[in-house]
Amino acid sequence: PPPPPLSLFLSACAAAMAKKGKKGSKKKGGKKKGKKSAKAKKVDPAVLKAQQAAADAATRRREAAMSSVSWIPPFRDWFEKRRAEAMDLCRQVDKDTDGELSVDEWKVVMQRVRAPLQREHAAVLAESVDLENNGKIPYCRPPQQLKCYGGGLQELINVGLERIMTAHRQEIANIEESLQTDLARIAAGDLGTDGGGGDDDDGDGDGDDGDG
Repeated sequence: PPPPPLSLFLSACAAAMAKKGKKGSKKKGGKKKGKKSAKAKKVDPAVLKAQQAAADAATRRREAAMSSVSWIPPFRDWFEKRRAEAMDLCRQVDKDTDGELSVDEWKVVMQRVRAPLQREHAAVLAESVDLENNGKIPYCRPPQQLKCYGGGLQELINVGLERIMTAHRQEIANIEESLQTDLARIAAGDLGTDGGGGDDDDGDGDGDDGDG
């Protein structure tokens, strides 16, 4: 028999392609097989509460530490303007003229010059400028950079304030380290809420509440 016309052959091919396309579309539209998505792990409310308590305790300690040094910038600016007067008073109070003051004599100078310091801040400053920890404050040291009257005294104050700030930065680092330790302890299942050694309600940065 003669071969079928070319038009019939092309029509058959088109029909076959259309049928195959319908099967493919049904397969794509079907349900996908595979692993079900993992559900988020539920966190124990007690863990969340303990973590929040530790973070809150660290925040209170951090704020207390920041407040304890807030007097330094304004005092530094004030002293730069009054160093000559402070130097005169140091020389007046220094009865034996040895270039050093006792801690009590230093406090007298700060009172007479009307330093803008609270009592506890004045005590911290006196301790910080006692460079040798021998109860003596060398107010008359030769200046290293400030070649002016009272320059050595100004440099002594700058050194003392930097000593305070160094201790402050270490305190902040200790607070952060304590918080991380607490969070790791809580994650391990220990839900104690001591907040890194207790709240520092008295604001002295030692982690106690001032009750002894």
